[in-house]
Amino acid sequence: MQYTLMNLAGTNPETSSGGKLRYGSKGTPYVRINLTIPDNAGAWSFWPWRDSELTKLFNSCPPGTYSVEAWDLYKDGVYNHTEYRVYVT
Repeated sequence: MQYTLMNLAGTNPETSSGGKLRYGSKGTPYVRINLTIPDNAGAWSFWPWRDSELTKLFNSCPPGTYSVEAWDLYKDGVYNHTEYRVYVT
C-alpha cells in the first residue's frame, strides 16, 4: 500500500512537480504515509487487494496524511484473507 501511495503521489500534479514530491511552506510534504492507524479512527477497509481502491481514494483527496494497515485474518486457526485498512486526514 505504501508503494502504491508513493507512486500515486509522485505522478499527481497536486502532490508532485517535475517528478519530485511537493512540500508546503513549512517544509511538510503534501502527502504523508503512516504505517499505523490511530486507535480512535474509523478506517475504511477492503479485500482482496486492488490498487484501484487506493487510486480512487487518493484521486478524491490527493494532499493528506494516509494511515494504512494490512491485517491477516484467521478463523479457527486457518488463514482466511488479508484485509487492507486506510484512514485519510
